[in-house]
Amino acid sequence: MVRVQAGDERARANGDTRTIAEAARQLECNTKSVRRLVELGWLRATPTPKAFRVTEESIAEFKKRYVSLLSIARTTNTASWALPHLCNRYNLSMLVAGQPGKKSSQAFIRAEQRQELLCLRSKAEGAIS
Repeated sequence: MVRVQAGDERARANGDTRTIAEAARQLECNTKSVRRLVELGWLRATPTPKAFRVTEESIAEFKKRYVSLLSIARTTNTASWALPHLCNRYNLSMLVAGQPGKKSSQAFIRAEQRQELLCLRSKAEGAIS
């Protein structure tokens, strides 16, 4: 017997869309970043009376192409603020979902660059030790 998650049932009932919070959990970022990714056209959404819902298809497409630095930091026990500096130092391009005029933002790198970043992180840690 296959168990279906409540969020999956809601998504199907709502035209295969997710709430902003559900999309944020799937992308391992915050809700402000999801809103910004929709504004920038990186995610597609459908309007609702209160906000909007993000399409499952656009979440899946985004996850194939990008990974959040926060998710990498969590899996490697690295400070999340350190990874963007490492990306900048080694010219790894980032997609930054920042709010105009705001200091905080969340960054994503191309999925194929994940392993390269992990190697650079290990090399940087080795240089510090």
